[in-house]
Amino acid sequence: GIATFEDYIFDLKSKKRIELKDIVINGKMNALKEELWKQYGYWCQEKDMQPYISKEDFKVSENFYINQSGGITFDFQLYELAPYAAGPVSLELYDTDQLIKSDFLPPMPTLKTEM
Repeated sequence: GIATFEDYIFDLKSKKRIELKDIVINGKMNALKEELWKQYGYWCQEKDMQPYISKEDFKVSENFYINQSGGITFDFQLYELAPYAAGPVSLELYDTDQLIKSDFLPPMPTLKTEM
């Protein structure tokens, strides 16, 4: 068999699972898909390989988490974006303030000014 994995994010206050549709700004799912497709292209270049799937077949993964750098990591299963030998693919997005609801973005650091 083939191993699979799933990422889960929970709202600790409401004790409910957070899904992708909960964090993406209304009407921005296509823009998110475009950004992930670009990242997939960069990943393919880095691996010196052609895309394994077409843009039309590319789907946004529901397996995601907020990473320690404040970006969002999308995890794809084996064979979703690359041959088995390439392993599972993870794509990271940063500067997501135009795509992700502000409630789910890391807080911006405050600048302290001393007089």
